[in-house]
Amino acid sequence: TFCCLNDCDAVLTAVERTVGGPSAKPDDILPFLGNLTTQSMDDPRPLSANLVAKLEGIAAQGGGTVPLHGRLFAQWLHFAF
Repeated sequence: TFCCLNDCDAVLTAVERTVGGPSAKPDDILPFLGNLTTQSMDDPRPLSANLVAKLEGIAAQGGGTVPLHGRLFAQWLHFAF
């Protein structure tokens, strides 16, 4: 048996490929995510100021970078996509 990937898994994989590492600064992630579409969204969805602030908060806790495999970024992706 197998299971389907959800949108967050696909987005995480795309982010990893774009930034080339396990963490990145919000300024490196946000332009990419702001132009991203998924299987459940045909058009890019603008990221609210609240979501941007939350991502910056995650980075602040991570010493200036967002740990892509951390729980907080996974939760953030869930709300963003």
